[in-house]
Amino acid sequence: MGCTAYQSDFNGDYTVTVGMEVLASDRLSEYQEVKVEDGDYLVFKAEGEMPKVVVDTWQEIWQYFAKNNIQRKYATDFELYKSDNEVEIYISIL
Repeated sequence: MGCTAYQSDFNGDYTVTVGMEVLASDRLSEYQEVKVEDGDYLVFKAEGEMPKVVVDTWQEIWQYFAKNNIQRKYATDFELYKSDNEVEIYISIL
């Protein structure tokens, strides 16, 4: 899952996309391409029971940004599901 095209921040509109990586030769016209923007990302890694581990990690992310002086870029954020019980959440930062 990825979030892109932020209007402002999490309070504004943004686009949520669910997808998978495909080879260029396998792309079909009904697929929409989403590009991950270059830049700096914080990566939050977690293992556990899905979807609870994802919800818990997002709570950790909100707490992290509330306590630290690091600003989110609100450009391209995405979740990478490494296995049935492992996720990495990438947050773009300034």
